[in-house]
Amino acid sequence: RAALHADPELLAELDAGIGNPRAPVQRLAAIIATTGAPQQMEGRIAELVACGLDALATLDQDGRPALAPAARSRLTELAGIVTDRRR
Repeated sequence: RAALHADPELLAELDAGIGNPRAPVQRLAAIIATTGAPQQMEGRIAELVACGLDALATLDQDGRPALAPAARSRLTELAGIVTDRRR
């Protein structure tokens, strides 16, 4: 919303459409896209996934992997599956 303060008409259109089951979804998506919010969210998701994957690779106090290799592999695979936007 803050990104739309310079354009009160778009802000009003967005406000009127959010939560309205008859609102034109494509139009609302286009308005939101103009704010850069989707790209910011994708960037944040990528950061969080990278942090999670780093955590999966941590070592215990003896220098061994903290997770069993099979568990780490499956969780890494799952992270890719749930964040793949091509599906």
